[in-house]
This record gives sequence, structure tokens and C-alpha cells, in this order.
Amino acid sequence: KFLSKRALRIYYNMIACDEKLGVSSNPTKKTIARAQAEKSLRSTMSFILTVALTSFIVGKAPKNHPALKRTGTEGSQVLRDLVSSCYGNNAVYPILPSLLTSTDDTTLFVHKHKKD
Repeated sequence: KFLSKRALRIYYNMIACDEKLGVSSNPTKKTIARAQAEKSLRSTMSFILTVALTSFIVGKAPKNHPALKRTGTEGSQVLRDLVSSCYGNNAVYPILPSLLTSTDDTTLFVHKHKKD
């Protein structure tokens, strides 16, 4: 989903007010160190910990909440079990089960755009 014109105007105004920031129309290549850091073990662990700490609520899921067993991947169910064990094997449930998905690189994403 694209940003609205109003949102873009707000961001441009924020950038204009900050002396350290600026708008560039020329993309820059990532440095080797940055590209390696994105694929590092530390980056992966940080991502998993962030997801684990921000995607689950300790306690029994509400009655109408979608069960992770029905909607989640095997990996998301393992993550739920690991988070539960960190909380002394108490019940945990995901805030939004649909956000806990596989992120393997075999998924094909298609984007259709109609040029004006």
C-alpha cells in the first residue's frame, strides 16, 4: 500500500526540519560490511528474538482467537513452544497468527502495476 500524499508531505517536512537528513534521488549501493551484517547469525538471532518477544501474549487465548495450530507453519508452532518454555511452560498465544509465517526464499511474489 502506498503512502498518502498527506503522509508524504509530513515526512518531507520532518526531513526538511532536520539538518542531518536529506532527500536523495540517487540510490547508493550497500557496503560489503552492511550486506554481510544482514545475513549474519547475529542479525538472524536478533530478528527471531524480536519476533518472539513482540508477537506472543502470555496466557490462554480468548475464545474467538484463531488457533496457531490451524493457521501457523511448523516453524511458528516451534517458536510458540520455545516462547512458552521461556515463560515456565505457561500458555502463550500469538497476537496475530497470520504474521507468523515462513520467510523462506522460495516464495514467489508478484506485483502488478499499471502505469498512468
